[in-house]
Amino acid sequence: MNVFGDRFGWLTQLLCLAVPAITVMLIVLIQDVIPPILAFHDPVTIETPRGPDYCCFGYYGAISNVGVMLWTSSAAVCLFAGLVLATSLGFTVKSCALIAGGALTGVLAVDDLFLLHDDLLPFHGIDEKLTFAVYGAGILSYLFFFRNAVLDGNIVMLTLSLFFFGVSTVADLFQHAADQQLVLIEEITKFFGVVFWAGFHVFFAARALADHQKIIDS
Repeated sequence: MNVFGDRFGWLTQLLCLAVPAITVMLIVLIQDVIPPILAFHDPVTIETPRGPDYCCFGYYGAISNVGVMLWTSSAAVCLFAGLVLATSLGFTVKSCALIAGGALTGVLAVDDLFLLHDDLLPFHGIDEKLTFAVYGAGILSYLFFFRNAVLDGNIVMLTLSLFFFGVSTVADLFQHAADQQLVLIEEITKFFGVVFWAGFHVFFAARALADHQKIIDS
């Protein structure tokens, strides 16, 4: 089955991501080994000492770490595909879209990995709302300037990622540390946002390379 060209290719792509992501989420929420929230927080933000030499279990922050892996891998895929197309065809709209998408995803990966908007930037006096505004402007600019190329991708997946990011951002801005339910909502929706954002860009890059190969073969 061709996940790019058949009538329901977008649905196949969506299910390839949604089913594993929902399964992982259910496992995390149902298990009773640790409070689920500890699987979502970045490990460095979890204060659960186990002794003077070791503070945390390895699965603390597991979902956070998976999110960073998805950010970085999809950024790498996009940058690689964009550079392949640019080397072969020059800087076309599609190759530039892939490079821009990879660069933007890389920035978001760095933010997530080093807790830029959570801790580092606020520590230096940069308000979290300003950081969110910059990221939002970057995403909207990317989608606007490369809209023709982006429309070739899985729009349902992209829309879902933006929806989940929106919910996560709102929850983040209005949450209080003591409100564990709101924190959990923020983390869950962020995870699904990352999954669909990464999936969109990986399939977008794969489709671009597949189309390029067809041109070479013809």
